[in-house]
Amino acid sequence: MKNKLVYGSIFFGALSMGAVGEIFFPGHSQDVAYCFSSYSGVQFCNQEMSPFQSAFFAFSAQALGEVCQKYGLFPGTFDWKDFISYGVGAGLVFGTEKMIRYFEKRKNPEIKKISLFEKLIERGRK
Repeated sequence: MKNKLVYGSIFFGALSMGAVGEIFFPGHSQDVAYCFSSYSGVQFCNQEMSPFQSAFFAFSAQALGEVCQKYGLFPGTFDWKDFISYGVGAGLVFGTEKMIRYFEKRKNPEIKKISLFEKLIERGRK
């Protein structure tokens, strides 16, 4: 239940941030940030997915949205460079998650799984 609350908070916070995203994340950096919100949404819905699966799904969801823009199914302007941004975002979130899991497992070998967002919450409590 705690994990769902953490991932849900980050996901819905990122969604609400999308309305004012251009102010905080100009240009393609906003597209990179979308992968973080998609990743947290995937983890919110299915915490049993591996970091690679979650990052791949986050990239795929954003890419599908971009293709829908091209064919007029979603509002917005199609830009092929967004695919690069989505790939960078998925790579960053995957790398960050793997790095945190690696260092946590080295510090405490009994830990089977710890996620990026769980680690952020733990640090905030200290």
